[in-house]
Amino acid sequence: MSKYFISYSGKEKEGVNIFYNIEYFTADFEKGKLDHAFTLRPTIQLNPRMGNVSEPATKHFLDKDIYTHITYADLENLENKNEKVEFLDPVQHVISVGDTISTSNSLIYFQGIAPETNKSELGLGEKDIAVGAILNIIDINKKTYEARPLFIIRDNTVFSKEVFVEELGLKIAFEKINPEDGKVTFAVAEKKDNKREFIIMKAVIFPQINILWTGCILLVLGSSMAIRKRFGDLRRQRMG
Repeated sequence: MSKYFISYSGKEKEGVNIFYNIEYFTADFEKGKLDHAFTLRPTIQLNPRMGNVSEPATKHFLDKDIYTHITYADLENLENKNEKVEFLDPVQHVISVGDTISTSNSLIYFQGIAPETNKSELGLGEKDIAVGAILNIIDINKKTYEARPLFIIRDNTVFSKEVFVEELGLKIAFEKINPEDGKVTFAVAEKKDNKREFIIMKAVIFPQINILWTGCILLVLGSSMAIRKRFGDLRRQRMG
């Protein structure tokens, strides 16, 4: 935006006000990096009766002002952080060993299938079948996680034991094995808040705005001096 790069780094709720942290950066092309210039915190004031009000934040310079205003933000579920975790509808993926599933924040690599040996812990008998899918999950920071959802056949009934990767907000179920082609079906559900929050903002530069303010101040001072002089003249006329 003009010479600046913008980053929305998050929001903070204080009473009825929600402050949005907008970071402004300038580019240092010689060093190949961005230098932090300043932060603006435009506000949305919550008012259920009269409607929410967006209040801008302004950065003042000698030759201009930069005005930042929030035109859209998702204001739903602001107080629901401690409520039950909600997931989006699961998405089914039919894949083979060596394939990868992409989510909003990670890649799930299907390494293979291994028989589950701890049948007693699952309440299974010797004739029951339980196999686990070996999944390696890599997040956007290249951190690796392992998950093993189970596919179980007990008393001729098929069901799955899903796994929840809390750090990534993923719920994975091993739903089906196709013995003909060796492909398996996974159902992957993501937490609703996995989807990255976004805002729509407007930034406006007012050039030479200080000239306007200086003119206004001079106008007020001049009017005050004229009124004072007028009262002085009237007082002298009465005394004379």
